Amino acid sequence: MNTPTPFSQALSASSAQLRLAESRAQIARWLEQDRQAPVASSALGCAVRSALPLLGGLRAHPGTAVVLGALAQAWLRSGPPPSPVGSGFIRPPWDLAIALARRHPRISLVAVGVTGLALWWWSRSSSRPPSR
Repeated sequence: MNTPTPFSQALSASSAQLRLAESRAQIARWLEQDRQAPVASSALGCAVRSALPLLGGLRAHPGTAVVLGALAQAWLRSGPPPSPVGSGFIRPPWDLAIALARRHPRISLVAVGVTGLALWWWSRSSSRPPSR
């Protein structure tokens, strides 16, 4: 039988406590480095931070529901999804939007233009101070 002796139990307990203390010290060093390091702003981070208010405004815009509904209907009308055996994935929404734009290029161009103009006008009017 291989029963642990009191000395080996004490040794394993002390090594576990030592590893725990080392892990805690390493985590404390990492946290301190994060506090001291300046926040590195990348181009992508700046773009995401500047796009967040726009995305929040888009969610509140009444035209968003119409556009998303049209895309969903076109996606549903596009036919059954490809078989999982053949391709291994469902058709992504971008492929559907591109196919819709290829089928109806003028309507797509007008829809994008009207949507852009409406969003520009709406963001301008919502950023202005109220008139007295």
